[in-house]
Amino acid sequence: MMILSWTVAKAPLIALPLAAALLSPSAVAAQVVDLVDHNGFEACWSKAIPKATFLDLIRATIDGKTFCVPEVSGSTTGYTYDACNTAACPGNAVGCPVTTHAGSFGGDFISGDFSSTGTADDVNVPISYTGLSSGSCTVLFSNIMLDYAPSYYLSADGNSGDYMAYVTQSAITVTSSDASVNLPANPTCTLLLTFFKGVIVDQAQTTASAAWNSLLTADTVGESVCPLTP
Repeated sequence: MMILSWTVAKAPLIALPLAAALLSPSAVAAQVVDLVDHNGFEACWSKAIPKATFLDLIRATIDGKTFCVPEVSGSTTGYTYDACNTAACPGNAVGCPVTTHAGSFGGDFISGDFSSTGTADDVNVPISYTGLSSGSCTVLFSNIMLDYAPSYYLSADGNSGDYMAYVTQSAITVTSSDASVNLPANPTCTLLLTFFKGVIVDQAQTTASAAWNSLLTADTVGESVCPLTP
């Protein structure tokens, strides 16, 4: 990508005989020379960023961000249910909003694997059900602990750095959380709480991971990171 953009930028300055020469099989070599000359023989490309800056960019894509878990419907023994079925997300979208927080990221600029831990704010999940009985309640998720594990496909950037080509993984995992039936008190919801918790946690992980992939792609893909040591 860098070679092509440099060639286009230089094209107006090429004299006609040299322009004709670039149509020959030796054109590839000429482009490589242009790239080295453009970078001034420096160890790092002029637009590369330090490792710490890149890790801060990853953190900024997830820290303080609100994701919307969509409505979850399903069934279990004797009951059908709907959860997150109110317009509680930004823009009056139907779902349950979840706001995430992250600590500093670390990782390996050889493999492209990075990680951090974090938390999420408490989440109120409205649930309605029908079956052996009918009713509704709100389940409160609290003390939510998260693991973040983004990964990238890396390629050489033309100098001594890594180019973040694309995101290969954007996993968000709920490592622990508490769930309790909020108001109104409801023995059926209490009975079904363990089932509800597993389903809602799975949906939250899937939704947040997919949404985070888009944020990582927009804010971090295309960056070159250099120097890679120490």
